[in-house]
Amino acid sequence: MSSVERNDIEVKSRDESGTGAVRRARKEGLVPAVLYSRGKESRLLYVDANAWKILANHDHGLLKLIEGKKKTTVLVKEIQSSALKNQVLHIDFQEVKMDEKIHTTVPVYALPGEPVGLSEGGILEQPLHELEVLCLPADLPQSIEVNITGLGLEENLTVADLELPKGVQALTESEHVVFHVLKQSVEEETEEDVGEEAQEPDRVDDKLEKE
Repeated sequence: MSSVERNDIEVKSRDESGTGAVRRARKEGLVPAVLYSRGKESRLLYVDANAWKILANHDHGLLKLIEGKKKTTVLVKEIQSSALKNQVLHIDFQEVKMDEKIHTTVPVYALPGEPVGLSEGGILEQPLHELEVLCLPADLPQSIEVNITGLGLEENLTVADLELPKGVQALTESEHVVFHVLKQSVEEETEEDVGEEAQEPDRVDDKLEKE
C-alpha cells in the first residue's frame, strides 16, 4: 500500500482480531485501525506504517481513507503509540459527513516574533495548546496561528481574542488564557547567578585544608 495524495492514505480491511493477529500484522509493517461511523457498525482496518508516518503531522485535519475505489473522509479520533519502541500501535478513525458540523480540537501556535513584553523582562507562556471547535469539515483549519508580538508585560490573550476562520466556532470557554507574558520572579532572575556561585571553588577552605 502507498499514500495517494496529501492527506490521503490507502487502507485495507482486516478480518482477524485478537492479540496474535495484531502482533503478526505489526511485524509486517501494518498498523491496526478501527473506522467508526455513526449509525453503522465499526470496521477493522490495516494502515501501512510507513505511509502513516508521512501523514503523522496531519492528525488534526481531515484525512481520506482509500479502499479500492471507495473514499471515506475521516478525522483521527485517537492514536495509541509506544514511546519505547517509537511505534504507532493503533489508530481510531471517525467518519465525517461534509454537510454535518463536527466537534474536534485544533492545535494553537504562535506566529514567528517575540512579544514586546520580553524586552521588559517578561517570559512567554502558553497555557492552552488546543482549541475545541465546531464547524463543517470543509471549514476545519489545520491549526490556529496567533500574532503575539503586541503582548506587553503581564498582558494575556484569551480565547475571546482569537481571530478564527470563517465558519469556525470556539467551544473552549472564552476567558481561558492562551498566551500571556509574565514578569519573572526574583528567584528566576537570580537562579543563574546562584548556580554560578555554587560552582565557584571555596578557595579559603582549600587553603585552610592545605595548612
